[in-house]
Amino acid sequence: KTAATGNPVRAEILAAGERERRLLRPGDTPKILILGGSQGAHAVNEKMCAAAAILRREGHNIYIRHQTGRDDEDKVRAAYAEAGVNAEVSAFITDMAEAYGDADLAVSRAGATSLAELAVVRLPAILIPYPFAADDHQATNAAHYAAGGGAVVHPEKTLTAEALAGQIRDLLADGARLREMGTAMRALAKPRAAERLVDECLTLAAGGKR
Repeated sequence: KTAATGNPVRAEILAAGERERRLLRPGDTPKILILGGSQGAHAVNEKMCAAAAILRREGHNIYIRHQTGRDDEDKVRAAYAEAGVNAEVSAFITDMAEAYGDADLAVSRAGATSLAELAVVRLPAILIPYPFAADDHQATNAAHYAAGGGAVVHPEKTLTAEALAGQIRDLLADGARLREMGTAMRALAKPRAAERLVDECLTLAAGGKR
């Protein structure tokens, strides 16, 4: 008596998912999108700032767009500036379709909406599940996308800045792998979720049975 429709995704994000992604080549500046959910993620913010500083000391030229949540915005901006990292920092991102479309890699929590959107736009991701989510559901979410090949997962309690920097370094150095992960992400997407949800409602309202 159930139907798995998937999570509805806004039309502008669906449109972003139809655009071709670039293949990173030597000399390109990789663009990393950091997402902590609507309230931000303090642990992700701290680990990412430290990881970016490591990458910068190693001579890697990266561009970061970081959604911090309200509490950490100023602190994160100052940390990137001190490390000499080129970063755009904001508490919230209004135009998520543009942010997704411009990125080569995401570092993100593993909430259902974020993952549905990452899958639709074919954006490979490093996932750091929120460890205190009910029934640890973010870890379950993340494991699904990792098993499908679209993401890699790091539990927050064992994640170090060095490990995060190393994972970012390895992925950005392998444009072909990023593209494969993007393709795998898209295979996990349910872009017609909103239509299927409406169809199910109309069927039920009309007294129909599946």
